[in-house]
Amino acid sequence: MVKIETSRLLLRTMDGGDIPTLMEGMNNPNIVRFLVGVQQPFTRQDAINWIYECSKQSEDFSFLGIELLSEGRLIGEIGLSPIIPQKKFGALAYWLLPQNQGNGYASEALKSFTEYSFNDLGLDELEASFFLDNNSSRKLVERLGFRLDARYDKGIRPCEVTGKPEEVYVLRNPQSR
Repeated sequence: MVKIETSRLLLRTMDGGDIPTLMEGMNNPNIVRFLVGVQQPFTRQDAINWIYECSKQSEDFSFLGIELLSEGRLIGEIGLSPIIPQKKFGALAYWLLPQNQGNGYASEALKSFTEYSFNDLGLDELEASFFLDNNSSRKLVERLGFRLDARYDKGIRPCEVTGKPEEVYVLRNPQSR
């Protein structure tokens, strides 16, 4: 079981108590408009299945809940999918409930999860890709040292699932060659 504690957050394996928050987040149009592959509506059974998949924490997939320590409740998720061990690469994904955005929680979670990805998972490179209208994510990853690697627009290579234009930012492990 993975646990990463910061001053205000606990990144942890999710459990059945997180079902209501997962359903709230995955059914919120202001969250899912920035995510790929979330079935709508996101049902209780979808949440149970997702928690089960996340509990496996396999070599090529790792997602953790973001818990606000002061309240002991889930406020979002952060993870890697896919992880490509042979290339020491992982693609980041994260979200927070709207009422918890703007407090620095995403920055704190992403910074800690990045350190975990480099130091514990042994990855050399992390990628964060998002749709062009997700300005908050762009600003966040830039503050944490990610650099623009590619911008896919109008027919060049938009998101393979939605067809929307996206940007790809990359952060390399400073300990790697």
